[in-house]
Amino acid sequence: MTQNNALNSYSEKFEVGPDGAAGATADYPLHVRKDASTNTGIQIKNDSTVDGARAKLQVIANSGTGEFTFYDDSYTTQSVFANKAVINCGTGDGVVINYPDSSSTIKMTRGGDSATAWEMSGDMERTMTHQPCFSATLSAAVANVTGNNTNYTVLFNTERFDQNSDFNTANGIFTAPVTGKYIFTSTVKINDINDGTQRFQQKIATSNVTYQLFTANVSAFDTSDGNGQIVCSVSIIADLDQNDTAYTIIYGRDSGSDDLEIEDGFFTGSLLC
Repeated sequence: MTQNNALNSYSEKFEVGPDGAAGATADYPLHVRKDASTNTGIQIKNDSTVDGARAKLQVIANSGTGEFTFYDDSYTTQSVFANKAVINCGTGDGVVINYPDSSSTIKMTRGGDSATAWEMSGDMERTMTHQPCFSATLSAAVANVTGNNTNYTVLFNTERFDQNSDFNTANGIFTAPVTGKYIFTSTVKINDINDGTQRFQQKIATSNVTYQLFTANVSAFDTSDGNGQIVCSVSIIADLDQNDTAYTIIYGRDSGSDDLEIEDGFFTGSLLC
C-alpha cells in the first residue's frame, strides 16, 4: 500500500489491500485498493424485495463538508482528478438529489477554478451563469447605410449583457461557443424612407442559413416627404455548429443611394439546448 498523508491527516481504521487482506493502517478510515484492470470498489447490497428497501452509503460531516472526490492513478493532490466519473443507474427515478429546505442550494462547479456551471436554489430556480446569452443595442443612430441594393450588417455596439463573452460589439457578430440550438431576436427602426425605396428587408444571417424574415414593399406607405419610418422585429431558432456565426442584415433597394438611417434597435440571443 502506498500511503499518502498529504491528502488526509486522519488515522486509518480499516484497510482491504491488493491481496484482499484486511487490517488497520494509517492513511484513511477505510481504504480499498487493487492493482488490476478490472473493477475495484465497495458494494453495498440489500437483497430485500420489499418496496422501499434501500442500500445506503452515508457521508456525514458534523460541521464540515461531505465530499466524494475522484482522482487519477497518481492521487497526489486534490487538483488532479480522474479522467471521468460515471454514475450508473438502474430503472426507475435514476439519480435523485434531495436537499432539506428552501435555504439550501445545489451547485455544479468546475475543478481548478471552482467556476459555477449551474446553481439551483432551494425554491428550484436554476441559473447557468456561463450559458451563452447576450443583448446588444445601438449606442446612436447610423445614417446612410443602405437603400441602393446594399446589404448592411448592423453594428450593435453596446452590450446590456453578454455572460459568456460570445458577442463582438466591433462587428455585430455572435459566435457560437458550442454546437446547439440558439434563439435570436432582432429589432430595428428605419428612418428616411423615400419614394424611391421600393423594398426593404431584414435578415438574420448564420453560417448555415440566411433567414430573410421581414420584407416590406414600402411603396404602400406615404413616403413623399422622405421621412418614412418603419419598425420591424424578427425571431428565429437556428441550428449552429461550434464557431458558427449569427448577425443582423438590413437591405434596401431602388432608392438610388444608400440614404436610409437605422435609428435604434437591439439584437439578443441565447443557447436553448
